[in-house]
Amino acid sequence: MLERYIAFINGYLSGLKSQKLLLAVSGGVDSMVMLDLCVRADLNIAVAHINHDLRGESSDADALLVEKICNECAIPFHLYTLTDQEKNSSNFQEHARNIRYQWMNGLCQKHGYSLILTAHHQNDSIETFLLNLMRGAGLNGLTGISTLHKNVFRPLIQFSKNEIHQYAINNQIEFREDDSNSENKYRRNLIRNEWLPFLNNSGLPIEKMIHQTIMNLKSDKVLLQNLVDEKIQSFSSTNHKGYKVFDISEYMTENQLLITRLLYKHLSSFGFSYDNTLKSIKAVSGAVFRTSTHELLKNRNQLILRELESFNSTYAIIKNDGKHWLGNQRINISAKEIEGGFLINNLTLPFTIRSWKSGDRMKPNGMNGASKKVKDILIDMKIDLWTKQSTLIVEKDDEIIAILPYRVAQGHGDSNEKTKIYIQLEA
Repeated sequence: MLERYIAFINGYLSGLKSQKLLLAVSGGVDSMVMLDLCVRADLNIAVAHINHDLRGESSDADALLVEKICNECAIPFHLYTLTDQEKNSSNFQEHARNIRYQWMNGLCQKHGYSLILTAHHQNDSIETFLLNLMRGAGLNGLTGISTLHKNVFRPLIQFSKNEIHQYAINNQIEFREDDSNSENKYRRNLIRNEWLPFLNNSGLPIEKMIHQTIMNLKSDKVLLQNLVDEKIQSFSSTNHKGYKVFDISEYMTENQLLITRLLYKHLSSFGFSYDNTLKSIKAVSGAVFRTSTHELLKNRNQLILRELESFNSTYAIIKNDGKHWLGNQRINISAKEIEGGFLINNLTLPFTIRSWKSGDRMKPNGMNGASKKVKDILIDMKIDLWTKQSTLIVEKDDEIIAILPYRVAQGHGDSNEKTKIYIQLEA
């Protein structure tokens, strides 16, 4: 098993020996075997143990065993015990899981651990498949537990529970039994303790067959995702702010189900559910939908996707050519023509670039000197909400000269002028 383990982790992640790894170790047989395999594989590891403090002395004994093994092997040991308040939750399983990963991610940031290793194995993946099957899940829910997700790696996912247990016996590995695993108050325990044993009594290799189904579905998922990405490209683009823009005008006329499923398959990787995808398509312009990492804006016949970000008003006096930073926006200023540069005639240094604000007015070129609110100009141009929020203006001598990169003011559009400034907004 050790040879297969080393071959698997080396084949899946190159350079693992050079990385600092954090192992989630409960004291049960699965995580204690994972700890032993990592020690034998000579990996650079530390251990994180969370004491849920639900089983009195038994919970404390779990922590003491893990700490003892870590001390014997000179492995850094981190312990966290749930508070009474943290234990008091209507959905304790989900709440405790969130606390575990929040704490371990904090350890990674503090101590420089690149990956969290958990001891999920093949049987866990089978149980997840059956749980999601009962919930009416789609393809994403029927592919079991992923081997690598973000910074969480599951090196035992190819091994069965029987293999892990036999390894523990053969190598005399100490581990603790959690009595609560035999209780069927949680649906996963019911599947583990009653359903799978019943199916296995049929004489068929049920677990092996379900595992093969999961592997087939994973292959289909990869193929489908490639096809989805190819189709998505036909009606999506990236705007000058670096935001992903989806043209959903086709949805308004035909292929509603197809467009919805395609968008969902693409947006699900950013945390959006099918329900949120459908709601965003049907929402009024200006509606925003968020996950923990991204947000989606409905803008007329478009959906616009970006990472979560906060908007801060920016202001800078530009005194020279070259590159400048305004908040998270990089701007290139040049008296010579540059690719993608926005031309403003009859402008000299120094000048100000700032965020527009309510009440700003400009005399747009072509309007015979009449002034108009910047807000109304942006609305007339059908600029989306997020781009509108971060739009910059050029100002000189208290007069707005341009709205970047859309309009120039009266007197600054004549190409015969000798003084020219090119402003490039880099995505």
